[in-house]
Amino acid sequence: MSRFRGAFLIFFAIIIETVGFNLNNNACRNYNDYRVRFFSKNCYHNPDVLSDTPSIIHRRGYRLESYTVETGDDYILTIFRIPPLDSSKVNKQPVFLMHGIFKCNADWVDVGNKSLAFNLADRGYDVWLGTIRGCNFAQAHKKLNISDRQYWDFNLDNLAYFDIGQQLRFVAKTTGKWGSIIYLGHSMGTTLGFLYTAGNPGQANELLSGIIALAPVIHLRNVPLVTKLAKIGVPIQRMLSRLRIEGLFYENGTNRLIYHVCATLPHLCKKVLDFFVGNVTLRFRPDDLLLLFSHAPTPTSVQVLRHFLQIVSTGRITRYNYGALKNIKEYGLSEPKSYDLRNIKVPVYLLYGKKDAFVTEQNVQKLFKDLGSRRKFMIQIPKNSSQVPYNHLDFLMAEDMHVLLYPEIFKALDAIRRNSE
Repeated sequence: MSRFRGAFLIFFAIIIETVGFNLNNNACRNYNDYRVRFFSKNCYHNPDVLSDTPSIIHRRGYRLESYTVETGDDYILTIFRIPPLDSSKVNKQPVFLMHGIFKCNADWVDVGNKSLAFNLADRGYDVWLGTIRGCNFAQAHKKLNISDRQYWDFNLDNLAYFDIGQQLRFVAKTTGKWGSIIYLGHSMGTTLGFLYTAGNPGQANELLSGIIALAPVIHLRNVPLVTKLAKIGVPIQRMLSRLRIEGLFYENGTNRLIYHVCATLPHLCKKVLDFFVGNVTLRFRPDDLLLLFSHAPTPTSVQVLRHFLQIVSTGRITRYNYGALKNIKEYGLSEPKSYDLRNIKVPVYLLYGKKDAFVTEQNVQKLFKDLGSRRKFMIQIPKNSSQVPYNHLDFLMAEDMHVLLYPEIFKALDAIRRNSE
């Protein structure tokens, strides 16, 4: 019996050595191989999958500083700073990066050497990774637990005024570079930047030297996907209200569960991406499928989604509508006040793609006209119209970002810096 076991183990070891076997494999060069990823030679281990932001930064050899920021309404956020790798290049401005909805600050560091945060640090910028309440490393509160319904009582107004405002003030105080911060956001990260700047123009002008908006989301009318989601979203949010559910995706193990689903059903997860971001082009590598779904979706509040539904249904960019009675208590008016985008005076660069399922060129043009900035620019990515346009996700994970996107970002950064000197 022992001889049989020994022979079997030797045979099994030979098979493993010949075929290749690695239980850690989590990235494959095509979608079909995910089902046999432990054996396939087209699969390998990516240590950034299911890894947190600090671990990814350390793994790439960059310096990391962590800071705690308390908001005016008692949330406690941890933000990260990546100082320039080369100490001789420490003369450039702070760049504050803000991620989108259902995402986290890993967006800026999780695609290896192509990651925007690392490219900025290499060019001498002082890189700050912003966050919002509910996300990883930003789930603490002075009085509440993340499982409390009251914890999730916040909307876009709160995120913009408290979270974004407090973080920007902290960056200015820490660096001493008041009026020099460049705000760079993606998707909802741009929404929050616009709402903060429009709602607090005096503060914003004291803090910011410019805004770079990737896939800018503010006007949402006449967007087919958004219209579909709104029709689904209204009954869903009503159901969540009846169930007294105010927070989403904050339960432990959510990302790991989705990771395993996508590892087993990769084509299903690709179809989900196709639906939500615009058809996934060849720019998105199959290798990054589990990387993406190991960092998304991240927690958010149902009230944030209601706020977006409100913007879609009314076509107006207003503060959150609590209903007439509470509006009077909050705003002194029965109707919520509108945000006046003409209050935004700093230079603004709007980078958009024509295959973006959430951002239409028409809505970007409307935003461009609404802005009060004297220096404002609309830039289609890629600029060459003969190339396949970017979709919503390409701004974060396209294989050719360093060729088609980053040069435009660097030009905008240089122009903002020159303008503020």
